Amino acid sequence: MSRKHCYLFVLEVVPLQVGAVYDELPLHCTLMHRFWSELSAVELAGKVKPLFDVTPPVVLATYKRTLLGPKQLAVSLLELTGELDSLNMQLYALLNELGVEYTASQWVGKGHVFHVTDRESKRLEIGSKQTCAAVYLIEVKVPGYDHQRFVRVKFDLAE
Repeated sequence: MSRKHCYLFVLEVVPLQVGAVYDELPLHCTLMHRFWSELSAVELAGKVKPLFDVTPPVVLATYKRTLLGPKQLAVSLLELTGELDSLNMQLYALLNELGVEYTASQWVGKGHVFHVTDRESKRLEIGSKQTCAAVYLIEVKVPGYDHQRFVRVKFDLAE
């Protein structure tokens, strides 16, 4: 039996390096909250790549600062555009077909709140807009490295 992997998908705000390991990811926007899957990163990437291949870059536009989640982290909320909502819901449906188990089902699908969490002295300012042209597959909870984030795959969105 293969071990389960814990993953999340993030939209690029600051470029990440595939193969890099981070204690804390730089500025990013979570596209899909953490989930468990028996698929390897390569297998999962093969299943989701067709979606990203036909998805054009999306605009991340901030509109409000707030505190979010159980840890009350400072974040910049993003406008829920049709493009972001569509990408989120298509990925959600695809992952459901693959039988993944979400770590917090209230924060996926229509419960997802698009935001960028502040990092030290860096944050997205209200009214800023940034075009995001990449999505990353991140693995977490790797045995022996529970608190680190492994960048497994980068997907370039369609041009």
